[in-house]
Amino acid sequence: MFVGREEGIELKIVKYLHYYSYYIAQSVILIVPLLIAGTLIYWNFNPPSEMINLLLNIWLFLAINALIIMLTTILMYLSFKGDLRYLKRKGKPIESLKGMEQVGSTILTKTISTFLITFLAFVSFVTFYVSIYWNLVPFFYASISLVLITFGLAILLRIPKTPSFMPGGLMEFYTPREYPLILDNLFMDTLEAFLDPISWIKYDDYKQDLEKIVLPKNGEVTRTDIERAFEKIMLLNYMKVRMPGIITDDIVRDEIIEVIDEKYYNYLVKNPYLSFKNIRLLLKSLQSRAPEIVTLVDRLYLVLLDNLEEFKNTDLFVDVTAPRLVKGLCRFGLLVFLFNNSDEFKDKRRPVTVRCVAQGFYPEVSEIHITLDPKENFEIKADKLPIFSEGEEDIVGTLPKVLQIGDAVWFSLVPIDYGKKVIRVEVAENGEVVQGRSVVIIVKRDISGLLRNLSGGGSIIGGLGTVLTKILPFGI
Repeated sequence: MFVGREEGIELKIVKYLHYYSYYIAQSVILIVPLLIAGTLIYWNFNPPSEMINLLLNIWLFLAINALIIMLTTILMYLSFKGDLRYLKRKGKPIESLKGMEQVGSTILTKTISTFLITFLAFVSFVTFYVSIYWNLVPFFYASISLVLITFGLAILLRIPKTPSFMPGGLMEFYTPREYPLILDNLFMDTLEAFLDPISWIKYDDYKQDLEKIVLPKNGEVTRTDIERAFEKIMLLNYMKVRMPGIITDDIVRDEIIEVIDEKYYNYLVKNPYLSFKNIRLLLKSLQSRAPEIVTLVDRLYLVLLDNLEEFKNTDLFVDVTAPRLVKGLCRFGLLVFLFNNSDEFKDKRRPVTVRCVAQGFYPEVSEIHITLDPKENFEIKADKLPIFSEGEEDIVGTLPKVLQIGDAVWFSLVPIDYGKKVIRVEVAENGEVVQGRSVVIIVKRDISGLLRNLSGGGSIIGGLGTVLTKILPFGI
């Protein structure tokens, strides 16, 4: 239905509905029930006649926005099912893809939840209308209880920021069961781990398209050529997102046609699987799911900009990236980037051992043996690198090479308690520690998540309590 298709009028309608649901309707179904309940409490459950029509209009507005959210999730579900049918016709073994069952189940649950929220919003509106114009007191309290239950369910609902048919749109519905330990290609290896199954299909087809237009480095296209082109395309689009005023479209084009056939550049920009527009959206989604990757690229950029001499004179460059603050006892990533800058290992791989000692986390001790890529002919001759300079060394041209040659080790850690903790990272070579870093991490309780769950459950219980105390014969 939507995989690999041009964005037609039906997809634009779905997109506009989704963005309205995310930015407006979601807030309405959270704020308006509280507004209604607060107003009725203020008037001691006896609003003046001039307020009745206003309350009815507000209540109807709530119900309409709940309906829009329900339509959005139904379209999301139909989009997902349509993608599955389309992929089956293409002979894709979609049932075997990791996370397919998890994503489908989550979307179905969201759809059922929004149906229930919409049903309760409309029923609460109708019962309030009936209670006012037929003077039925039990219906009046039933409407209040129902709108509180509507709020309780709404606060537990989360709508993804990106429409489901776009790359990365279902990433919030997918939690990887396995994570890469070693990232030889920073963007490629990370995306393969975090992409939801539908986005992964688009990504896989994109790589096949890329293979046909990549410029070979030594006669014929190799896997390294494809990886090099992919990383450069991702990095240039990432820099375009981060520095739109500095990295122009012309700079992106000039850099990318160094690794792909120039006559296919426009096709690449509007690729049906991953256009540049969709790549930039995908990278924004990746930023929320794997922030360590984004932080690492930013830090390397700053190193080349402000600490170039230190980087050039380092035999083995090591950088450790981890979040400063972790909320709740949930998994997070600690990324160790290593760059072999030694002439001794110019033409051969360099074996090192990376050890992570994380007291207060699981696992407490992790150790990975890795052989770093050869330095080859990489060299920075300039004393200072501008961001972009045509015909000369610059960061835009150097950073992709650093990422290509460099390797990263990704430690997946889970806190076992709260408080300030220190993680020690050691890099050893020939049995001796040659580099070491310490990272301070604060693990805090996820108060906002706890309050959200308590508020949702409390509103549902409060709504039911209103019915029990005001409507049932034994009520007070």
